[in-house]
Amino acid sequence: MADDTDALSADSVKFKAVVADCRNSVSELLKCAKELLANIRDNSERNGISLLELKNHDLLAYACELALLMCHMNCGKSIEGADAIERSVYLRTVLERIRPLEQKMRSQVERLTAIGAGSSEAAVKHLQPHPERMNFNLAGDDEEVEDDTENKDVAVKKYVPPKLVAVHYNEDEEEKEARRIERNRRRALQSSLIQELRTEYSDAPLEVSEDRRNRKLVQQEKEKEKYEEDYFVRLQVSKKERHKEKLKNRQNLIEDLLHFGDYMAMDERTTRKQKSTKSSRKRPSKPGKKKSNKRTRH
Repeated sequence: MADDTDALSADSVKFKAVVADCRNSVSELLKCAKELLANIRDNSERNGISLLELKNHDLLAYACELALLMCHMNCGKSIEGADAIERSVYLRTVLERIRPLEQKMRSQVERLTAIGAGSSEAAVKHLQPHPERMNFNLAGDDEEVEDDTENKDVAVKKYVPPKLVAVHYNEDEEEKEARRIERNRRRALQSSLIQELRTEYSDAPLEVSEDRRNRKLVQQEKEKEKYEEDYFVRLQVSKKERHKEKLKNRQNLIEDLLHFGDYMAMDERTTRKQKSTKSSRKRPSKPGKKKSNKRTRH
């Protein structure tokens, strides 16, 4: 019994402190509410931002619902299943949804607050809409625009693109020669001889390619061989086919012997110089003047 008495006395002390705190808070809240009500009644221009008005209304309703729940708890009543709980949850959800919208409108709210603090007529006029400053010129209303702009001092001119003139690129001979040598070097690296050497000494798998005609001949040879194996018959080769085979072998042999590749692409510069010197030596004679082969004797 002594322990229960001590616990009750401790709880009563805490309860008295909480009640005193609530009375002070309620008195301050009533004072602020009376000042706000007097300010609203004195102010004739009550039309502000509708979002903030909704927030204030819901916040006041939420505070009323919480006060009702606290009153039930102080009186020792159970709040389980109370309608005030559902209403407070609904209002709290609305307030949470309003928060991101309020963040987006922060700049506008701050500007209006600054104007309200200064209460200057120039600032209020600055926020008023000015339809005359809007531009409603459309593409199809050219005639109306021309009629409206006749009485104006400043006429809107159409955009005229600048006229670009082709300019000759003065390229140095050294740059031109260096670019040509680089082009010849790349061409030489892509030549057949270099490709064959690269294929021979490289570890990469060998790529075999044939043209369409050779593939067709190979396909015919395979079909012929398959037919002979299936029916155990040796087909006779005509004279025309033997002639084609002979020409094919001869052509392949000639190509292998005479194909040196284009590895001489780097010597293109010397070849051009030789051609230019030969052409300079062979100058045409001027018309009307013939060379005389007569010799004078003394």
